[in-house]
Amino acid sequence: MNLSEGLKSCAVLGLSGSTDVAIRQIVTDSRKVNDHDLFVALPGVKQNGRAFIGEAVRRGAAAVVYEGGLPGEGDLHGRRPTHKVA
Repeated sequence: MNLSEGLKSCAVLGLSGSTDVAIRQIVTDSRKVNDHDLFVALPGVKQNGRAFIGEAVRRGAAAVVYEGGLPGEGDLHGRRPTHKVA
C-alpha cells in the first residue's frame, strides 16, 4: 500500500514529508516493526506509544502516526522516520 492511498480517508492534522512511500504493514507494537512499516504510536493506560517512536524508527519504520506535538530529537535517538503523520 502507498501511504498516500491509506491517508485518503483520514483526517490528517499535520504532515511532514512526502506521502509517496510504500507501506508494508501497519504496526502498533514497536518491537514488531520492520522496514517499510507504518508505526502507529497509540496512547495507552500504562504506556504511551510515543515513548517507543525511537525504537520503531531504529527498526525501520517508514512512517509514524501519533497524536500531539512533534517528539523531541532525543525521542528519536538522532534518527528520523522518512515520513511523519500527526
